[in-house]
Amino acid sequence: MEPSDCEDASFLPDEDNASGHVKYCNSDKTVTCSHTKACFISSLIIISIITVSLIAAFARPGAAKISEQSEVNNITKRVPSIPLATNGEAYPWHSIRLPKFAVPESYYIHMHPNLTTSTFAGKVEIKIRILKETDFVIVHSSSLNISKKSISIQCTHVSAIHAEKVLHNIKYQQIYIKTDKKLPIGSCKLTLKFVAELKTKLSGFYKSIYTAPSGEKRFIATTQFEATDARAAFPCFDEPAMKATFQLSMVRDSSLHNLTLFNMPLDRTEDFESPDLKIDHFGASHKMSTYLVAFIVCDFGYVTTNTSSGTKISVYSPPHLWGQTHYALDVAVNITEYYENFFGLPFPLPKQDLVAIPDFSGGAMENWGLITYRSVDLLYEKGQSSAANQQRVTVVIAHELAHQWFGNLVTMSWWSDLWLNEGFASYVEYIGTNYISTKWKMFDQFVTSSVQGALESDALIHSHPISVQVDDPEQITALFDAISYNKGASIIRMMDHFLQQYGEDTIQHGLQQYLISHKYGNAKTNDLWDAMTKATDKKLNVSDVMSTWTDQMGYPVVRVKRQGNKLTLTQNRFTFSNATLDATPEFKSTFNYKWHIPITLFTSKNDNPVNSWLKPTDKSVTLDIRDGTKWFKLNHNQVGFYRVNYDSQTWQTLIEQLKTDHTVFNVTDRCNLIDDAFNLAVAGHLNPKTAFHLSTYLKKEREYLPWRSAVGNLDYFLEIFRDDYDSLELFKKFYMSLMENLLKDIKLEDTGEMFDKYLRSLILHRALMMEDKKIVNDAKAAFADWKNNGKVLPVNLRSVIYKAGIKFGSNSNWDYIWEVYHNNSSVSPSEKQRLLVAMTTTKNTDLLRRLLQYSIDSTKIRSQDTGTVLRYISSDAGGTELAWHFLKKHWDILSKRYNIGSMSWPRIIKIPSRFSTQFEHDEVKAFYANKNLGSGTRAAKQVLEMIKSKVCFLKYSKSTVIEWLTSHV
Repeated sequence: MEPSDCEDASFLPDEDNASGHVKYCNSDKTVTCSHTKACFISSLIIISIITVSLIAAFARPGAAKISEQSEVNNITKRVPSIPLATNGEAYPWHSIRLPKFAVPESYYIHMHPNLTTSTFAGKVEIKIRILKETDFVIVHSSSLNISKKSISIQCTHVSAIHAEKVLHNIKYQQIYIKTDKKLPIGSCKLTLKFVAELKTKLSGFYKSIYTAPSGEKRFIATTQFEATDARAAFPCFDEPAMKATFQLSMVRDSSLHNLTLFNMPLDRTEDFESPDLKIDHFGASHKMSTYLVAFIVCDFGYVTTNTSSGTKISVYSPPHLWGQTHYALDVAVNITEYYENFFGLPFPLPKQDLVAIPDFSGGAMENWGLITYRSVDLLYEKGQSSAANQQRVTVVIAHELAHQWFGNLVTMSWWSDLWLNEGFASYVEYIGTNYISTKWKMFDQFVTSSVQGALESDALIHSHPISVQVDDPEQITALFDAISYNKGASIIRMMDHFLQQYGEDTIQHGLQQYLISHKYGNAKTNDLWDAMTKATDKKLNVSDVMSTWTDQMGYPVVRVKRQGNKLTLTQNRFTFSNATLDATPEFKSTFNYKWHIPITLFTSKNDNPVNSWLKPTDKSVTLDIRDGTKWFKLNHNQVGFYRVNYDSQTWQTLIEQLKTDHTVFNVTDRCNLIDDAFNLAVAGHLNPKTAFHLSTYLKKEREYLPWRSAVGNLDYFLEIFRDDYDSLELFKKFYMSLMENLLKDIKLEDTGEMFDKYLRSLILHRALMMEDKKIVNDAKAAFADWKNNGKVLPVNLRSVIYKAGIKFGSNSNWDYIWEVYHNNSSVSPSEKQRLLVAMTTTKNTDLLRRLLQYSIDSTKIRSQDTGTVLRYISSDAGGTELAWHFLKKHWDILSKRYNIGSMSWPRIIKIPSRFSTQFEHDEVKAFYANKNLGSGTRAAKQVLEMIKSKVCFLKYSKSTVIEWLTSHV
């Protein structure tokens, strides 16, 4: 599809094709420190430690040294400065993690939102189990107004207990409650009343707005708690291992809202204080983590039915979009039934709601029994939604339903193992979607949609291990990225493949054992490996293999040298940049960047791939091939998460075979060869001429997936040559020559199977980028027919036609699109997305500036779509600088809107990743150096690495590329 599915987010992220590329840089920089300077720094550190210890000891006797703080777990760090409460006092608890001696067992939550005043009031009663006598309790709270008088504590066999002191710490997002009596071991009830603003910030408990066909603005109240925003809705023990049951009572104005939704079904409704006010009461949930709690007050319509096992499935939307909910309902029912069989466990809740939220920061959120979605990722209307939209909706539903078992029933113990949730859901989504339609060839798409994007991200020096220590909310949020999602899914797919030698369903049996053993509880990565080892009857220690993939970042390149009938294999870490680039890496490898690599060998002489291992302790491995073998290829179907670099003669043999008969390699192997060749070339491991020579076979390629891999790599050169007109034009001619045969057969006709439609859209978009006259003129004519005569455009060609009308038409075309986008509430969410993206392609910088300005005015463009506008404008050569300057100028607005700890923020930080000059690198570095980057801290380092790599690639390899292009165009 044209807009590629992006990385993150339990959050399936929204679509985003502005990912950027990174390249090779061989700059050696080291940091040294003199002996004198080192001694001075060491002295300061020692003095600071002593000072901190003394202050902490006197701040509250025992508080700074109590054993509970060290018992939190080995992830907890001592903050190197004295934390302060909001009143200026020393804050007695010195860990961002909560103490373990107070454990929540159940919550009763009473909420009363007022959408007119944009406020809410609430009360929470938390039944807690005290495991060690204490005179203080700590809970999480963020942006809630809680006074000492609003707190009460009751414990069994203890007379009235009062809060003697209440301290708030903003950094830790905690409330320290000092009691006037000791809380004994046993059961207590902590009650807190609170008030807060009902903001439109897309996290916590927030307000969302939609426009009815009548033009009336309507408001709903909804939630988004992952990862650490339940505390912004009610005080709680907001850590994933602190599971409890939850009950809810919600007050609503029946004249405005006809229903409340919660994780569990409605129990009863009563009158409340005035004729229009009703209070809805809901039954208790199963034990679950706070981030999975959800509640919504709305006026939505819905469709509903039951699964064969009796679970009630419902899909909700604003009333005027009700007709677009039926496809999602059908998919949700079928996938739920399939997953019950696949996981070997029934869906544990009596109902499952899927709700289209007008304003939503990600793609979807797996709240247990109440899944929330960005509207475009749930609603589908035949004739208005494209084939890509249909697949996207199916994939997102499959992802979130997978979480109901993986993530909800069994939850990671701490966010360091987020990938247990996201990696598995990102893998299982392909299984679920494939069940809905085998025609989509989801397991083939996995290579281009997940593996290759993850390989690109993980080649950065500023990547991170899949399992990684995190402490604060900003670090946690930063983990919702391509590594946790796509790399996690990719190594699970790899594991699935090598476990099949112990039985075709080995991984399924392992997953079932894992879920059964830990249901309603928490687990760590090693718990999964133990389950997989048992599934092999302990014939393989899965932990030994997989820890090399989860506990260190990056991945290997396998180098292959052929000598007659023998192949010699070695491994090294693959990176786009020299390891000393700009800074010391954040993480170090405990395996010396060596991996247990499952090798699959496919040759011209064998139909079935041969499996073997390249182990961390192997200096090299030798494989034998049969006499007369013409060609061979490693990593069949790209099931392994690594790259392969062949000797020069083998590359030439593979290229000649592709040019003679490329179909001897299946589509995923062709994708693999294209992607490896170009990435090895730009990383300095392969002569770029070899990659370009390989790409010439594309003149005969008629399959979508190899072309998708190809354009992902070829588009990079459009990016780096953007400031060099002659080089850019030369490369465009070459690019067009590869597509020439396809373009002879492609017309503006919406015919064929799904992959035919995907390929047509992909090639037409590139032809527009190259400004092919015929395609431009045909698309412009279709745009005019739509605009002037009301002709209905083929849904799978609308994106191309809209962009042609905007990019190569008059300003009035842009104004017309804006009018349809902004003032027609009946336009479907998927159509609005197409219109918005099309407007970002105009060549008129004044219109781009206007659109950027509109993007921070939520009355014109939803705040959820600000990032989309910025990313798409920045992805075009004419808009990169505009988007960057807009980001700088409106930094305060954007950082407040997105919250520097949000999941969307890192993608905003990556806006300047398209730059490719040293001047731009230095400008970005200087600007970010003075900003609080929050969850975008690692993203900023990655941006600088990406720009620097392009600078170096242009310096060292541009002349080679131009030389080859000159002789072949």
